[in-house]
Amino acid sequence: MPLVFKQEAINGILFTLHSQKELSSFAHQKLIEMTGEEVMSQEQVTEFFKKIDKLEFQIKEDVQKVTLAQILNVPNFVENYLDIRTRLRLRKTCKTIREILNEKPLYKDCVNYKYNDLVIEISTDGGFKISYQLIKEGLRVRYWNKEKVINATIGEMVEIIQRDLMSILCSQKLKIDTFEIKGDSYTSGKHPIGELALRFTFNQLPNKLKICNLEYSIEKKDGLLIALLKRIDPEHLKCLTLTNSFSDNISFKDLYNLEQWKGLKSLKVYNWKLTELDDLRFFTHVENAHLEIGIYQWYFPPLQNILMELKDKLLENPNLKQFKIEARYGVDARHVKEIRSIFQQYNTNNAQYPCWVSIPYPDSDKKLQLLVKKKMIWFKGPCYVKGEWEEDSDEEEEKERESDDDEDEDEEVGDYSQELLIGILYTLHLQKDTPIVAHQKLMEMAKEEEVMDLDQVTEFFEKIDNGEFRLKDEVEKMIRFKRACCVDGNGKEQKIADDVVNYFPKDKFVDN
Repeated sequence: MPLVFKQEAINGILFTLHSQKELSSFAHQKLIEMTGEEVMSQEQVTEFFKKIDKLEFQIKEDVQKVTLAQILNVPNFVENYLDIRTRLRLRKTCKTIREILNEKPLYKDCVNYKYNDLVIEISTDGGFKISYQLIKEGLRVRYWNKEKVINATIGEMVEIIQRDLMSILCSQKLKIDTFEIKGDSYTSGKHPIGELALRFTFNQLPNKLKICNLEYSIEKKDGLLIALLKRIDPEHLKCLTLTNSFSDNISFKDLYNLEQWKGLKSLKVYNWKLTELDDLRFFTHVENAHLEIGIYQWYFPPLQNILMELKDKLLENPNLKQFKIEARYGVDARHVKEIRSIFQQYNTNNAQYPCWVSIPYPDSDKKLQLLVKKKMIWFKGPCYVKGEWEEDSDEEEEKERESDDDEDEDEEVGDYSQELLIGILYTLHLQKDTPIVAHQKLMEMAKEEEVMDLDQVTEFFEKIDNGEFRLKDEVEKMIRFKRACCVDGNGKEQKIADDVVNYFPKDKFVDN
């Protein structure tokens, strides 16, 4: 590769000779001596000297300054090198910087907004956290290792929190995987400034938020959930988790009209009362649904009627993966058996797992599977994939298959709840009755029907004597049975439940 002289160096030589008052002809000759060849002609040297005389050539060049705005516009610079803390600081410099940052993509795995009467906290993944506390002197703000107290009115406090929250959420390119909103119930009578700041921020957002998962846990009937959902892009919202959302706190009919609700793929609802049959139809459009309730309200209307309605709605959803309802307090084994027998008329193939009912989809070879347990109702649709939604789904399914035999053993005890009989026998043991006497009294209470033989009664008494029986758990189960007990035409179940209650001392038994 041939070598060439650097023009800037040649210019430097000529500029030096010009500053020494040399003629252009002498400078041309001197340049040849220094380089060993003619790198510039006499005419070129003369022309260059004229430029120096006219100040068209200077040693000092005008170097363009690099601004912060130019640096922020370097491709991927903001995304790769600026965390949320730095972005918030830069936003406070000027309007131009704020506009640039608003245009830059911002991806957050998690954004949390939690508040109660006195404390509001905003945090994200990556360690960012800022908290606000209402104190006598005003508002205490903690940010990293810094703290300051601001003397402000309630309105000014709301504006401060809103401004910081807006700094995170107003970016047009913001994408959030999980947004958690948690508000505790009000007890101190203070103004809910955390809720006000959240409402005002969402109302003033310049664009709809791109949130994939929304986790909402607020105990208040005020339309806040619907207001927040309206400010979320329905194309991005896929999963909604509702906690502490009692049936009288949320109008599912109002939710159902929202595009955000209709576009959900997964729905999780905790602490919800399964009392309204009509409410279930608002849940059946999702691919994955998981409801956790307190107790099955299965007598008004009957649980089997609810399940029939639910079955019909789920058969309209060919994309269903699973629909699961879990209760803390379930029904007794006898009613589980009744419900299973009702659904057996739809069963087409249950050879592998007898506890599952397989129901065909209309005009299709797809199947809807149903499992009914004391504390769980589980529908599995044609698109169900093991372990896709719940990490322990395989373990749960295996556990349900293994425990089905145990539940069947409970059903073999006539038409009576096993827990109820245990409560009766424990009371008789406490009264110092022998197994023979207890066996006889049990038959009298069951109208001469032998619901447990003498050997079973004797074995249970031995468990009590050996400390293998826990009174608290079993008594609680018995009380729950009495609450949920369905009275048939003869009133037999209610009579037995009342007899058990009467065996306990009045000052010890609390039915609440």
